[in-house]
This record gives sequence, C-alpha cells and structure tokens, in this order.
Amino acid sequence: MNRRSLSVFALAATIFGVALIPACDGSNALVGGECRVPYRACGTVCVDLESDPQHCGACGSVCAGGTVCRQSSCVSALDGSVVSDGGDAASSDSGDATVDADANADTGITDSGPGEGGATDGSSADACTPPYNTPDHCGDCFTVCRAPDSTCRELSFGNYACRPPCDAPTEECNGQCLDLSADPFNCGVCGKFCPSLLCVNRVCQGATPGDVVVIGHDYATITGQSAQAKLLVNAVFLPRTNPLRVLSYEKNADLATVARIKNVLDTGGGRRVVYTVQNDAAALNDPDLARKFDVVLVYDQPTLPAANAEALGGTWATSLDSFVRAGGDAIFLDGVDGDGPMANLVRGTGLLNLTGHGLLVPFAAVRVTAPFDSVASQVQTPYGAAPRSAALLTTEANGGDVAWVVRVGADGSGSPVVIHKSFR
Repeated sequence: MNRRSLSVFALAATIFGVALIPACDGSNALVGGECRVPYRACGTVCVDLESDPQHCGACGSVCAGGTVCRQSSCVSALDGSVVSDGGDAASSDSGDATVDADANADTGITDSGPGEGGATDGSSADACTPPYNTPDHCGDCFTVCRAPDSTCRELSFGNYACRPPCDAPTEECNGQCLDLSADPFNCGVCGKFCPSLLCVNRVCQGATPGDVVVIGHDYATITGQSAQAKLLVNAVFLPRTNPLRVLSYEKNADLATVARIKNVLDTGGGRRVVYTVQNDAAALNDPDLARKFDVVLVYDQPTLPAANAEALGGTWATSLDSFVRAGGDAIFLDGVDGDGPMANLVRGTGLLNLTGHGLLVPFAAVRVTAPFDSVASQVQTPYGAAPRSAALLTTEANGGDVAWVVRVGADGSGSPVVIHKSFR
C-alpha cells in the first residue's frame, strides 16, 4: 500500500469513523496507533526520516529532483554530496507524488515495481529493485560504487555497501586479491617478478641482477622487423615485469624518434608497457626509482651540450647505481647527431666508462659477437647499421660482467656498437 492509498484510507476512516488498523506493509505499519521503530508518524503515514525523500529529516521536507534522502539529508543521487537538509525544497504533508515524479525523471527510476506496471525482464526500468547488490545499485537504489570502494559487498545478511575489492593487507591485482608485500610474482606492484622468489616488505631480496645497456643506434630510422629493432626490444624487456614500467626521459630528444621507438616496443615486446614521460632531469635523481620503475630509458640527446653532459650524468650517479643493483634496467641510446654528449653523459653516471664514439658509415656491416647474451637473442647477424649509428669507445674490457654484444665489421673485430653490463 503506497502513501497516497494510505492517505485516502485514513481520510475515509476519519469521515466514516472507522478505526485505523495496522498498515498492510509490515515494515512501517501503525501498531496500536503508533509507528513501528524506527519509523515516525507524519500525518497519517509512518515514514523513515533518514531515507524518505518526501520527509527527509522532518515531516514534509521534500528532496528536490535528482536528489535522494540519506541520513536525514538530501544528497546528490550521483555522488552523494549534500545538496540541502531538505527544508528548502517544496513540501507536502499529503505525500503528493509530483516531486517523486520529478526526481525519478532525473534518475531514470519509476515508482512502479514488479506487479505494478514495472518491467520484469531485466530491463533498465526493473534494474533498481532489491537486493541492491550491484555496483550501480549498492545498498539502495541510488548508491553507485566508485574507486577505491568499487565493489558492492555484503556486510551482513541482506545488507550491502560499497567497499574496496580486497581486504587489507591484500590488494586487487589482475582480478585477484594478493599480498604485494610478500608475493614474489607481484612484489610491491602487480607483475613485479623476483628472480630470487623472495619478496619481503614489497622489495625483492637476494642478488637481483640489474643491467646497463648502451646501444649505438639512435633509431631515427628503424623498421620493426630489423635487427637493431630486435636489439632494442631485447634490452628493454630484460626485466620480467608485466606491465613493464618505463621512465621515459625525453628532454633534448627528437620526438619523432621517441614515437617510433615506442611503437616498436609496444608492438614487439609481447607485454604491456606503461610509460612515465619525464623532461625534468631531477626525476632521475630519485633514490626510490627501483620501487617505481623497471626500466630507465634515456634517448639520444642531440641538443644537450657535451660540456654539460658529464655533470648531468653525475647528478644521477647515486640513484642509478642503486636502481641497477636492485634489479633495474638502465638503457642509453647513442647516435652521431649533435656534438657527442651521450658518451659524456654515460661516463658521468659511473655505470659504464665511455670515452667517446665514432661515426659509422651508413649500412656498414656489424656482427653479433656475444650470441648467448640476452640482448642478442634472435638477432640476425651480420646486419647493416642504420644511418646515424655510432661505434662506442670504452675502457671497459670485453668479458665477465661486460659483453660487447655487437661489434663493427662483418667479422666483428672492430669497436663495440652495443655494450651490455650486468650488476650483481
């Protein structure tokens, strides 16, 4: 029995001297002339002042269109923000349905339910019905769950509320609730793999190898199927994390080249790459790099003055050393544009001692000389070095933790073009 019917019934009772009997709806019936707790009498009907949009906080205090009554206040049906206390809206003690119709027009909800003209086929007209256990209608008809409380969960029998998808200390990770403080396959963040299979306090334990790779191709010209593209993909995807978190340092870089490189990585790596673009050099002077990123990628810097490059690399020395020793992958690309800043920049970091570079003749033959190195995996050899490629000059001897992966010459007897140094 709705409010309008109850009002008519009450009026008839008054006129004809018929005593009021308990209402047909047991949840808010009059009992012995009084309303069942927690309902209160407003005129001849029993209402919940905390949730009734016709009597929100006080009898006759009507919530305006597009709002609902929660905890005795009129709030937005969309985000729950307080609109008013209900007292400023138009009111009516008779329970007139006009305001309800306006409010329902804004929310797409009708008063009619199953058996009263409402849809019963799962359509949107019938979507707002109990048990209100979906993210779009959680706990009541109007509550929509949003992050971080994105799931509708049952707190007690029949009582639903928006809550995070996982209970602490677990976190949602690829559809599962996992403890990222101890999961060696998701250590600290989703997809962060610990080769040692030990994750303590969100950090991989043990001697996790990190890497520094310097590639003497600036990738101004590149095709996704080329040998030098495969070298780049191998180098960037050395960490096994998925998605792969890349700090992309793009200051002084050619943006067309950057876009070309990202396209190669996005299509050739087989895993999702998440780029954090940085043009602020100070961002690489961060002691927490290893927690935030798997790869630091520094593109060729043709507009960086060589005289400033070594000092800039020096500002990154401590943070990048910690980064690679914690398992990070630092990659530097070097071409022959500008006045040769990349060798100075890398030397300044202290990660690899480059003393300079030399220009390679376009499409000069180079050979993979460390075929079992992970950077060289499935790279065709020999191959022709694309224009703007450089031969690297270094005092780092080939062997041990340092591999001259690619060297100049069809026989691979010349200077290195690609160097891979491991840190343990």
